[in-house]
Amino acid sequence: MSRRRRRSKINTTAIFGALGGILLAILAIIGISKLIDNGANDICHGYGVDTERGGYCLTSNYDYDQLVIVTGNTQNTPAPEIDFQNDETMATILHDVFYNTESGTNPDISIVSASGDNHSIDYNADYRPGKNVDASNNNLSKLAKSVNKAIKEPATEAGADYVGGIMEAKNLISSSSEHPVILVVGSGYSDSGVLDFAHDEIIERYKDDPTNIISILEQDRRVESQDLKNVAVYWYNLGNVVAPQPSMNDERNTTQGIYQSLFSYLGAKNANLKNYNEQSTNAKSVDTDYTVQPTFASALQPGDTVSVNESIGKFKGNSDELLNSDETSQKLKSFARKFNASNNIKLKLTGYIAYCAPGSTLGQKRAVVIKNTLVDLGVPADLIEVGGEAGSPPENDNEAYSCNSSLPDSERRTVIIRVVGG
Repeated sequence: MSRRRRRSKINTTAIFGALGGILLAILAIIGISKLIDNGANDICHGYGVDTERGGYCLTSNYDYDQLVIVTGNTQNTPAPEIDFQNDETMATILHDVFYNTESGTNPDISIVSASGDNHSIDYNADYRPGKNVDASNNNLSKLAKSVNKAIKEPATEAGADYVGGIMEAKNLISSSSEHPVILVVGSGYSDSGVLDFAHDEIIERYKDDPTNIISILEQDRRVESQDLKNVAVYWYNLGNVVAPQPSMNDERNTTQGIYQSLFSYLGAKNANLKNYNEQSTNAKSVDTDYTVQPTFASALQPGDTVSVNESIGKFKGNSDELLNSDETSQKLKSFARKFNASNNIKLKLTGYIAYCAPGSTLGQKRAVVIKNTLVDLGVPADLIEVGGEAGSPPENDNEAYSCNSSLPDSERRTVIIRVVGG
């Protein structure tokens, strides 16, 4: 933990009254002093230069001293970006953590992926305060670029679990940290974990009764009340999504309410969830081959798609035997409930296999198994069309399947469900 100094503050009105005239006179006579002082403040963005430590700006006992970022580097959220230059809050956080660094050590910053098992992401952290403030600010700028590059590292596992990422961030917070902050950048829509939006109808349950979220949290051992006590939380782009995830703009307030309940339960000392970066109409996610199961907050529409890959349905090798039929049924239940035949839609199921096998019917057989699961869940059999291909999902629009797929095996062995017009 770095040795800190409070920024100089004069809070006594009486002192100002007694010395005000003298100070004004001194400034009027020696105007250059004010210019020099302003220059020092500018170079430290109003913090003031630490005259006892070369290359440092002042910090206070209340500044952030550790930062953990949870990055939405998945397929259902815009590519993450943190504006450390123009966003005052983000600039302040990075500045605080950077200048709370002990001499000769790196700033205490970690990055956690929202995908899969929430692994940590490495980045070039070798930027620290230098011999003078100009050098330090240059390193601070390089650190911001390094962090932004790292949070765009594509997911290397399927799925998204934001609560899991937040809890992993909590585990990375040092016991010596007095003012840690967790920054989350991403949509918030998970398809696994404590708040599984894709399969557990979290939005519907919150709308029925907001206290349902607390009940979910109380019954899950992966989180405990007050887990984030004394931890500040900032979230950017909560509810912002990109294809193939359908728009969730109408559910933004609901999503904020759900996560506000989470952070209240976890005891975060503040949770600022309404930070948004401007998003272009053609925004895209990072370039990852790993899918995230979509969240459907309303009735299915043509164009909606679900990939029943190994994170949902696990088939025995070279067989149409479904090894986890109960789990598959549970995970498709919410999707089936959103199917409304009166909307003039139907489902088209296409099965794919890991490697090309000309003439193989395995893909179609697996699609039939998923069709039967959907029928058991209430989707009319005559509104489900079934087909199969002799290879992996296509990577180009002009092919039915791929024999040279770059997808991981878990994404090749899949049955893709597409909602089409009736």
